[in-house]
Amino acid sequence: MPLTVMLTVLTGYLASARRAVRERVGPADDTGASTLEVVILILGFIALAAALVAVVTVAVNRRLDQIT
Repeated sequence: MPLTVMLTVLTGYLASARRAVRERVGPADDTGASTLEVVILILGFIALAAALVAVVTVAVNRRLDQIT
């Protein structure tokens, strides 16, 4: 799966999760992020980091195959 497609899907999941949280909680009287939002953001960053590691690994392996 290309990285841009993966990031687009992840952005869609984050937006729908935030919308669901806001609908469940009601009108926002405070300006801080809820615990669920923080967890979702952290999971998103972990997924992004994993995708970047996969991209770098593929690039390094291609370069390594050209050397040997």
